[in-house]
Amino acid sequence: MNTEITEVIEIVEIVKVDNEVVEIVDEVIEIVEVQHGSSPAHDHDSLVVKVRYITARKPFVDPRAPRNETLGALKPRVLDFFGLVEGSTGGGTKSYHFALNGIVQTNLATELGSLAHGEHELKLDLIERFEQG
Repeated sequence: MNTEITEVIEIVEIVKVDNEVVEIVDEVIEIVEVQHGSSPAHDHDSLVVKVRYITARKPFVDPRAPRNETLGALKPRVLDFFGLVEGSTGGGTKSYHFALNGIVQTNLATELGSLAHGEHELKLDLIERFEQG
């Protein structure tokens, strides 16, 4: 007997500027766990990935990202979501990098699961770099 349990998590983020509310971001993430028989099966092969880009209103969210997915595989999906393109522009080169807790992640072969350190959620920032010349 299979039983599907759905947990809905609502995230509300209030952005204030000079003590005035300027934006309320309301986001719903649905997490599905499947039970086989009477013992619960936790999804140890995936995690919730949330990527914040400072100029975007909403973050990129993948509620079922594979733990063995690399930053290099995630990057094109994130850039596409935000409508960003890397390369030459305006006398320089624009590139984007992931940061975890303020530390830029330079190894794109790093797996998401190793960055999450066993947690079910991974929060990253997308950082824009512009190099002249």
